[in-house]
Amino acid sequence: MGLPILLASSGPEAVAKASLLMAFYLPYEILASISLLTHYGSGSADLRDVVKRVIGNSLLLATVVGIAISLTPLEIPEAVLKTLLSPLTISLLLFLFQGKAF
Repeated sequence: MGLPILLASSGPEAVAKASLLMAFYLPYEILASISLLTHYGSGSADLRDVVKRVIGNSLLLATVVGIAISLTPLEIPEAVLKTLLSPLTISLLLFLFQGKAF
């Protein structure tokens, strides 16, 4: 929600700078959050168990795959994008309705 507001108030240059900052900050934040929540949520003090759970976390795996895909010069076909974006859009709308965001 912050990037559209930033775009409207400050223009595309500010969005580009904010996107660069987010590109470096978000992977660290995701990794730190998953690590802490896994450690304290599971009650396990075993470092090996925590590392195994962090590596297998779906959010972290999706982030790594997304970064890898964005760095490759391959283009994703339009049909694949439409197929993937439809359920994502519906899920987002259902979440917003459930959370009474409207």
